[in-house]
Amino acid sequence: MKTLLNTKLRYILPIALIVIAVGFIAYGVFDKEIYAVLSKATALCRECVGIG
Repeated sequence: MKTLLNTKLRYILPIALIVIAVGFIAYGVFDKEIYAVLSKATALCRECVGIG
């Protein structure tokens, strides 16, 4: 019985986490947060390289 539960959990947990992650990504895209993330990432890259 214990191995059956572990086997089910081994497949269900990653799928659930992927579904949750895709949901959060979709929410961020539709909420226009993608522009804020990209602008912060660009600024960070420029600082690390020393361009700006």
